[in-house]
Amino acid sequence: MHFSIPLSPLPLLPLQLAGESKAAADLLALSVVINQAVGDAISGILMVEAALRQRGWGLPQWAALYADLPSRQLKVGRGGKGA
Repeated sequence: MHFSIPLSPLPLLPLQLAGESKAAADLLALSVVINQAVGDAISGILMVEAALRQRGWGLPQWAALYADLPSRQLKVGRGGKGA
């Protein structure tokens, strides 16, 4: 899992001014945990762990959300070599 989440300081300002809000504190903590520059897998794992704990879930509940669907790949016809 590799991704980058660049955060601008401006949207974080209202969270910093929110006072005793648990949700704001959680989002601010998340902005510190994630690696904005590299998008390494460790920060992604920590983010998933935080989300699961916030919901009171474990891996079985998270895995239950995933349904493996059959592949819908189709063979696309094309013209001959001269087309």
